[in-house]
Amino acid sequence: MGSGTRTAAAFLLFLVCSSFLAHAQYRANLWTADEGLPQGAFRGVAQTSDGYLWLSTLDGLARFDGIRFFLFDRENSPGIESNRFTGLRRGVGDDLWMISEAGVTRYHQGSFQTIYNPRKDYNSIIFSEMGDEHGHIWIQLKDRILQWDERTQRFIDITPKDMRIPYKDIKWAGGAWGVVASQLYVFFKGQFHIYALPKWLPRDAVAAIAADDDGTFWLRRKDGRYVSSRDGVFVLHSGEIFIPHKDSHGNIWQVQLGSDFFRSVRYSSAKGEQSLSFGMMFEDREGTLWFARDGVGLYQMERQQVRTLSREQGLETADIYSLLKSRAGGMWIGGWPNLILYDEGRFTNYTVNDFAPGNLITALLEDSSGKLWVGTHGGLRVLTEGKFQRPPTGLVLPEHSIVQTMYQDREGTLWFGTNGGLVSYRDGKSHTYSGTEGVSTRDLNVITQSASGSLWFGGYQFLARYDHGRFTSLSRGEFLARGAVWALYEDPQGILWIGTYDNGLLRLQNEQVTHFSTRNGLFDNGAFAIQEDDRGNLWISSHHGIYRVKKQELNDVAAGKRSRITSIVYGKRDGMLNIECNGGIAPASAKDNAGRLWFPTQNGIAVIDPASVSPGPPAPKVVIESVLVDQVQTSNARFVCLAPDQHNLEIDYTSPSLIKSDQITFRYKLLGLDPTWTDMGTRRRLYFSHLQPGKYTLQLIAANIDGVWNTDPQELSIHVLAPFYRTEWFMMTLLLGVVLLTIYMWRRRVSMLQRAERQQRTFSQELIASQERERKRIAAELHDSLGQRLIVINNLALMTLLERRARADEGEEPDPMEEISAEAQIALDETRQISYNLRPFQLDRLGLAKAVEALAHKASIAGRFKVIVEIGDIDQAFPEELRINFYRIVQEALTNIMKHAEATCVMVKAVRDPDRITLVVQDNGHGYPAESNRSAAALGGFGAIGMAERATLLGGTITTRSELNQGTTVTAEFVLSKQAAV
Repeated sequence: MGSGTRTAAAFLLFLVCSSFLAHAQYRANLWTADEGLPQGAFRGVAQTSDGYLWLSTLDGLARFDGIRFFLFDRENSPGIESNRFTGLRRGVGDDLWMISEAGVTRYHQGSFQTIYNPRKDYNSIIFSEMGDEHGHIWIQLKDRILQWDERTQRFIDITPKDMRIPYKDIKWAGGAWGVVASQLYVFFKGQFHIYALPKWLPRDAVAAIAADDDGTFWLRRKDGRYVSSRDGVFVLHSGEIFIPHKDSHGNIWQVQLGSDFFRSVRYSSAKGEQSLSFGMMFEDREGTLWFARDGVGLYQMERQQVRTLSREQGLETADIYSLLKSRAGGMWIGGWPNLILYDEGRFTNYTVNDFAPGNLITALLEDSSGKLWVGTHGGLRVLTEGKFQRPPTGLVLPEHSIVQTMYQDREGTLWFGTNGGLVSYRDGKSHTYSGTEGVSTRDLNVITQSASGSLWFGGYQFLARYDHGRFTSLSRGEFLARGAVWALYEDPQGILWIGTYDNGLLRLQNEQVTHFSTRNGLFDNGAFAIQEDDRGNLWISSHHGIYRVKKQELNDVAAGKRSRITSIVYGKRDGMLNIECNGGIAPASAKDNAGRLWFPTQNGIAVIDPASVSPGPPAPKVVIESVLVDQVQTSNARFVCLAPDQHNLEIDYTSPSLIKSDQITFRYKLLGLDPTWTDMGTRRRLYFSHLQPGKYTLQLIAANIDGVWNTDPQELSIHVLAPFYRTEWFMMTLLLGVVLLTIYMWRRRVSMLQRAERQQRTFSQELIASQERERKRIAAELHDSLGQRLIVINNLALMTLLERRARADEGEEPDPMEEISAEAQIALDETRQISYNLRPFQLDRLGLAKAVEALAHKASIAGRFKVIVEIGDIDQAFPEELRINFYRIVQEALTNIMKHAEATCVMVKAVRDPDRITLVVQDNGHGYPAESNRSAAALGGFGAIGMAERATLLGGTITTRSELNQGTTVTAEFVLSKQAAV
């Protein structure tokens, strides 16, 4: 018997004698064209450091991220000249080397390039490609081997002259071989070898050769028999051949060698022992084996975290409802319709005829004496010393009720929860509790006892604690009043965990209830059974599978330290034959002596060993696969720029992990817009529409199935260009334009105001000038006409009066002519005063300075105050028609002093400087308070306003300063024109 045959016999013996729970189960996940696989003829498999799995086919190169395939071909990938790939190897770094009808195609830094066609240099075709773990690449031509030289960027012939023979390709691990004169020539992993063939193996008997990764060569003879060769030692095999393959986890796979180098692998699954035929085998960096089979598809061997006991393993019934670990170490299984004991790998079945009138096991209890109580749809039975008996006569259950849960407390009292009420049994007597005693439901599902001794009861909209003979209901809370309580578990910390049919998981500690549901991360709102492992995880069954959560995360949510939890779900992909678990009766789960967790399902028992559950892969990195702007793909996955007329951004991303890829979750944050992370679940596409102009950075992270998040986010820089009317330069230009327009409008407005002011000034000047001209004319008319006539009248009256006095006798009455002369003189004086007020004659005859002096002296006489007059040379300082304004300013100031100041001394001073004239009129009168440093116009009154207007006409300003009892000073400054200043 050959070594392969002996290996097969040992393997079969192992399968027969091993316990079902002692070895792992696997599931062969199949990908075909229906799942996106481009073509069923595989010619090579490789994996790059980013986690992608690459497959070369006869219709392109496929890239697989664990979820979807993407095909690279001539249509979408420049550099690929033929889709018919016949080989694939990974080179240095993440370079991929493909062989096709067009030659050698290299995938380097995201681009394809067909870089070598041997037809041009050697008039030959490429028969195969080869590589090693160091990234060296060789290609086999008809009679020579070429190696890629990175330095020269070309293939170099490395074949020694004595090794140039017709070569054929070595299957499986790659290489080249040929036979010449009873010698076997081999090129394998960069080395040339020559082996002498044994005499029983003629050279023409070798049809093909394959090689293992460990260097064992398998020669297929033309008669179909196989010869193994290692280090030049040849062994002929007969019968079945099994080749052990050790994976990176240390697992030994028995690969059976079939005809024409076809292979198959045997493995254990939930459905029993299976065999899988394949053409290529590949192990990825996460230790998962992949098998490719032409015409079928791509298989992934996924280790099952859940081992299933069902009919295939000898279970009599598949629909299981209750589980109970016996004190002897076995497991009692209540199904429909059998009671089964599983112990040391063997099943012992108890049929309906053996023990019970009903055909569904609803509840199991092993009491302190070792008796097994079995509840069924038809009644209650007790297994004692291998025989089933009826329950004691003192135990009275509600009529037609079904026992759904049983429990024996520490004091020895038996409790029976039925669909007709709650019953206790002790010392041969039973008691059924009513609503008045605190049991508000007739449908009980679960009973347990806490470390403190309290009993807990759960049922339909019912949760109660029993202490010292009294029930305390906790069913009225917001969450407890909903649905039915199906599971109760108190952990070592004294926290009570409450599972419900459809209301999630509840946490009760110190009378505080925390509710967990799918809204804050619970996988399912059903919690039929709860078990805790040694790692602090809670395992929970539901209608949709079994899931686990970290108890610490649940406690953190209850403490307000986090808002969500992470649930890891186990279903068909993990080994369950049916994901629907059973519950509503107790016990609906169990934990055996080895720490394995048992859950009943509608197709067998799901058994999980938490200690052997492999942790999830490292936190996966995110890869951005494509960026589309308005449905057009960009060439850069690191930076994208959106023009003003581009509005829609679409980003496809993934996380190339080949372990439970469908459970990888993602988050994103758009720096510049989002303050926190946004959960995307398992979605692998992002849309942004109408982003505001600006610069953003998109960050993407992923979490593995254990909820461990990657801390190194993948980033995409996004620059959204603003339309020209929203750019900085446009805004600055617009702002500058607004400023310039404002300045222009302001200057225009100022110019208009200045023009209006000039017009007003001109008008006022003309008005005052016209008034002064009119006054001058009236004064002249009064002086020259009326005044002269009054003088004539007065003189005539005087002459007549003198004549009459000469003739008149003494003692006569006064002549009326005297009165005429006196009135005429008065009229003449008034006419002269009016004429002076209208136009002082000194201004025209003596000049401005003298006129002001005369005015001051005249005012001192009228006002009875002393006047000091200091007038400089101001006669030619102002145009002739404007000098009257200076005079009127002094006149108004003196008039105000006479009317209001009660001054005793007044100073009138006019000083001429080269460019200005300063007029000061100061008195020592009583003044007025808090009005210093004010303009004359601001003081009000027509006189002050007139002074200000006249000063303005002269190009000057007037200010008034006054203090109480300190007098008043009026100061006027006039800027002289260039002509007047000369």
